[in-house]
Amino acid sequence: MLVTFDLDSTLADTRHRHRMINDDGPTDWEAYAMACGSDGLIRAQASLWHALRPHHTLWVVSGRSAAAEALTARWLRYHNLVPDGVMLKPVSGGFPVEAHEDYKVDCIRRLEQATGQLHLFHIDDYPPVAEACNRAGYECIIVTSPQRMEAFQPGPSYV
Repeated sequence: MLVTFDLDSTLADTRHRHRMINDDGPTDWEAYAMACGSDGLIRAQASLWHALRPHHTLWVVSGRSAAAEALTARWLRYHNLVPDGVMLKPVSGGFPVEAHEDYKVDCIRRLEQATGQLHLFHIDDYPPVAEACNRAGYECIIVTSPQRMEAFQPGPSYV
């Protein structure tokens, strides 16, 4: 069976790049992708990767620009994450946020067709991707990104 993983903020700790995201205007997503070389590893998801590795086909499906393909391959090797393949967004000069979840679902569909395998689940940090996967009939495990964990401020009733 086929399992897909997102990269940024799912397997890769991107907190050092978070400052590059422009909430008030366009973000240079290619520059953001090219800064991936010093990303840390999110150990919980890496542990899941290694537990699944002997039994499943594992692919990385990321909205990261393909301009960072060599850096991405180096990062994956360095962290001992050996995928059966990697799908990165083709270099096209921009990444419309509203299309991100559709891009991921389309990648999963194409992988199912290309591999002839059923997709077991996708792992991602972005809730709209999980919603799009579910609408398309795909399971998605949503994980909490390191950025969201840092921003989490539990109230008195939570503790």
